Amino acid sequence: MAAPAAPGTGPAPTPDELRRRYFTFIAPRYAYLTGNTTRDVFAAVLKQHDLGLTNESVIHDSAAGPGTATEALLPWLAEKGITPKRIVLTDYVSGMLESAPQSVKNHPAVETKVADSADLSTVFPEDGYLTHIIDNLSLSTFGTKEQHLKALAENYRTLQPGGVAVFTTWKKFAMSELIGAAQAIVKGADWAAAHPVPMNGPEFVAEGYLASMLAEAGWSPSKTQTSMIKSVVPPGGEDEKGLLEFMQVSPPAKAATAGWPESEVAAWPAAVQQAVDAMKKEHGGIYGEAWVVIARK
Repeated sequence: MAAPAAPGTGPAPTPDELRRRYFTFIAPRYAYLTGNTTRDVFAAVLKQHDLGLTNESVIHDSAAGPGTATEALLPWLAEKGITPKRIVLTDYVSGMLESAPQSVKNHPAVETKVADSADLSTVFPEDGYLTHIIDNLSLSTFGTKEQHLKALAENYRTLQPGGVAVFTTWKKFAMSELIGAAQAIVKGADWAAAHPVPMNGPEFVAEGYLASMLAEAGWSPSKTQTSMIKSVVPPGGEDEKGLLEFMQVSPPAKAATAGWPESEVAAWPAAVQQAVDAMKKEHGGIYGEAWVVIARK
């Protein structure tokens, strides 16, 4: 048996391991630290689009995190008098599913399954089983283009002909914008531009990129529709408070100030607040935008 590696001499974590650590870290307080933005984005999708949901629907909330899309979906279904056959939430981080609110976990139609979106064979071995798929602000977090395409191919495989899939990705990610603005306040605009904090899937912000990925994975371009929705976190409430905390304690926030002298790190909280105040003055709240692509098989 080989001797254990000395502290600090082991292999560096892979990007996949770093992502898993990040999502495990954020899982218990995901809704709060993200200001419920993922829930609210999907609530806006439901207001703007007819997804054809019925009592016969079998729905997959893919890479569901703590079920934020389903949290928006359930009251909408109840209001419409719709009771779907089955809603399955999957995520590859068990802590995410464990952190789903009781309103989701206790719903009779809801099941949770730990699974990687790139291989759903253990959850949905049958092709064409699902009537609806939701991928809400998740696809861009999967890592490489190969991983994106595998997940989209699994979505296509598991959806029945005529079925509907909804994909959302950030077009303007408020937390990334605010972290960059706070960096510029402390270090200057040129420094901030040269030291952006990496975000998951930056290529997805470009118009048409998500639709092009679907086409590459085998979805018909003639059956996809792209639109944009706005996300505004109202000022002064718990959602804003959670986002402010995210920009203080999260791994991206820590990365934003890595290597700074203590005097500049000490200036970070005030810089974050200044960036938030500027965004609220311009937009009436913490402002983001998301792409929505609805695809039919």
